[in-house]
Amino acid sequence: MEYGPRWDGTASMASYYLIYALVLAAISSVLIRDEGWRRASLRYYLPLLGLVLLVFAVSRSASVDHDYQDYLYWFNRIIPESISDIRWNHDPMFFLTSWLAISVGLSYKAVLACYSAMALLFVLIFSRNVRNDRWLAVLLYITFCHFFIEYEMTAIRAAVAIPLASLSLLLAQEKKVLQSILLFILALGFHISALAVLPILIAFHFRLRLQSRIWILALIPCGIIVYIVTTKALPLFMLYDRLAVYSKQNTDLTPVPLLSLYLIARVVSLGTVVGFLWKKLSILDRHIALCSCISLLLFLSLSSWDTLAWRASEIFGLFDMAVFLIPLAYFGNRFKVLYLVGLIGVGFEFYRSSLQLVSPYSF
Repeated sequence: MEYGPRWDGTASMASYYLIYALVLAAISSVLIRDEGWRRASLRYYLPLLGLVLLVFAVSRSASVDHDYQDYLYWFNRIIPESISDIRWNHDPMFFLTSWLAISVGLSYKAVLACYSAMALLFVLIFSRNVRNDRWLAVLLYITFCHFFIEYEMTAIRAAVAIPLASLSLLLAQEKKVLQSILLFILALGFHISALAVLPILIAFHFRLRLQSRIWILALIPCGIIVYIVTTKALPLFMLYDRLAVYSKQNTDLTPVPLLSLYLIARVVSLGTVVGFLWKKLSILDRHIALCSCISLLLFLSLSSWDTLAWRASEIFGLFDMAVFLIPLAYFGNRFKVLYLVGLIGVGFEFYRSSLQLVSPYSF
């Protein structure tokens, strides 16, 4: 069902580029040299921008993204009189949220608004924790370009689980044990893919310091082992229907265009950070680089399962975006300008590619 008039294709696709322009405009804050004025400008602009993105995501019709109808179907199957009817084994937070919404007479749009708001808020919190400096707006820009269409506008459960799982790792790195564990459990409630961060969460809780790059190099043989094991384990995956959807035979996922650009950008940024800047990095930046390396490792080692490879690696996706920003803190001014221009161009290509996942926008 359509909600209101549908625009023609050109105009409705133009709306996607309009919100892109609004996000891009935030990067102008890097030109403000006075830190107080820069923070003040973002303090007012970012909430307004977040509200626009929230309204844009929630106001879309059921025909815009391919997951909308599935979520709506699950929502309509919930019986408000009995909480026992909730399928707790299938992302329980979605069903609990839906049950609460139905119980008070709200529609699926309320659940969508709740998820979109949480996703945007948690991404902002993560970004402030890893790059609360001059380059915050750039991090938000590149994150928007890569994540907004694919997650906030499509896979809404993962859109909440990813920043929650990422925040749990940051809290573990800061030795905030209880908060870290609680956020991890909450992320798991939104999407089972959050399990991918568990080994790193444990390592961070055991005070992993990353004084040497040997930890990064050790991932290579680990990736080979994972690839060998996973190529033989597909029949075992098929035994559990909650995980079987990630097998190659059970998905219509198509490779994202410009995948090579995404891989090249990740390899170049990681190579720069690990190969040339490692000794200058803070402990936080080293942990960010490690998580991004694991993301790349998971994608390559699980490449025999397209869906599983994407979801497992994307659970660390915010760290991939954060790695792009690390060189800006260490390059000289001339290289910063060139790198920033290149980053804006790469972000645009990420965003343009992601638009293939959605239909022309309609209310």
